[in-house]
Amino acid sequence: MLKRLVISAIVAWLAFLLMHGYYYFSGNGGTMHPSFVPLLLFVLVQVSAILFAFGLSIYCAIRGSKRLNSMPSG
Repeated sequence: MLKRLVISAIVAWLAFLLMHGYYYFSGNGGTMHPSFVPLLLFVLVQVSAILFAFGLSIYCAIRGSKRLNSMPSG
């Protein structure tokens, strides 16, 4: 499970860096209306990776393998 969280965090950061690198190196700063498709793609990848990591962390917290061991016996 932790490997999937790490992979989704890496994907989210790579999408963030690629998005900013694309607009920095493409020279779209001087155009009035640059294309929104690459930005939309990077944002969708980043948001989906973040939502996957959030959902997986909630799942691990609720259904983790150690949750029964932490319950008080009585």
